[in-house]
Amino acid sequence: MGPDVPPFFFRTSDGHELDLVLDLRAERWAVETKLTSDPTRESVQKMNRTADMVEESRRILVSNVRERIDGEGWSAVGLEDWGRDLGLGTSTA
Repeated sequence: MGPDVPPFFFRTSDGHELDLVLDLRAERWAVETKLTSDPTRESVQKMNRTADMVEESRRILVSNVRERIDGEGWSAVGLEDWGRDLGLGTSTA
């Protein structure tokens, strides 16, 4: 992926958190992960509130969705789609 991309976790004392924040290709990505295949509005709203705090460029909710869901300023994607977003390609193994 080029230069080192140091990952970090973000959490505030009042319970706002992001599972992963990446500074990648001149963008800051706010990433939240959920096991669900049906992300709730509450999950997206919480991610959005927290992403505002880290001044992100992209908001990604990685979950078990079968198809990508693009909302206003955010996306919910499966792990394989997120790998493609990162430029990792896919594995056939």
